[in-house]
Amino acid sequence: MGQQSRPAPRRVFIVGCPRSGTTFLQNSLAAHPAVLSLPETTYFDRILNNAGRWIAGDDTAPTPRPFGFARGRTHRCAPGALRELAEQLGVPVPQRLWHWSIRGYVDHFVTLLDAGAAAHGRSAWIEKSPIHIAFIDTIERHVPDALFVHVLRNGEDVIASIVDAGLRYNAFDRARGFNQWIPHWVNYWNRAMDTHLKHAGRARHCFVCQEDLVENFRDENRRLQRFLGLDPTARGHQAALAVSNTEIEPWKTDAVSGTPKTPERKFEALFGPQLQRWLRGQLRRYEPIRAQLAQAQGLPLKVRPPLALSRNNGLILRR
Repeated sequence: MGQQSRPAPRRVFIVGCPRSGTTFLQNSLAAHPAVLSLPETTYFDRILNNAGRWIAGDDTAPTPRPFGFARGRTHRCAPGALRELAEQLGVPVPQRLWHWSIRGYVDHFVTLLDAGAAAHGRSAWIEKSPIHIAFIDTIERHVPDALFVHVLRNGEDVIASIVDAGLRYNAFDRARGFNQWIPHWVNYWNRAMDTHLKHAGRARHCFVCQEDLVENFRDENRRLQRFLGLDPTARGHQAALAVSNTEIEPWKTDAVSGTPKTPERKFEALFGPQLQRWLRGQLRRYEPIRAQLAQAQGLPLKVRPPLALSRNNGLILRR
């Protein structure tokens, strides 16, 4: 009998809005002995560049080329991205990196990740690029067995965390994205919430809120492992690859520490009353979104008391 081919690994994408807890979750899941993960590739954004349309609320894809041919940007960017991915994974760099179609470039991306998982003896790989939330439909079209883990966090805290990281680590000059205006991130977060709700209740999509992950890490982590087909009783170990280089991305240091920490509330400290009112008027209400997603997953919703300011501007819980 001929040698049986190795079954394809489980293919997982973690998506959401930046500063929502995606890196912490990725790092936690990457400690599972069956999982291979790696730093953000932003592959689909790099080769398709449609995220701006998504943020603006335009769900229509660009007019497809005849016979599915890839566009010029894809041909310019994809070969370099594939070469970089192969080097990260420690697998041979293919001689042929150019394809006629988008499907060819996506298949090549998946094939490299599959090869990386096999090389490290893993049965699943996790790709975490928050911006890939804008490309879920494209990924599902070309990777029909893909699983998606959506990570959510209160919009006020997301915007404050983005601004804080930009100021604290000079990230405005060090990383793409941090240099965007606050209205950009408001639109991004709102669109992320719309996209999460669009996929609520779908079989290959699972949702987790950062607040729940921090407060009930063990149970939430096990729930996600079961969704991904991983054995929750398997003992963790050091990840095969680092999920982030904290020398380049110091704002991720806490996220890769392995210890769940309650994030510091920064919204009131960073923004004055006028900007707070504007942000609260622009951001979608978070609790109803959490409730809808919890209902779609058949999960109980934990109601949290709202935060308020004390007289000395410290935060207290209003009970």
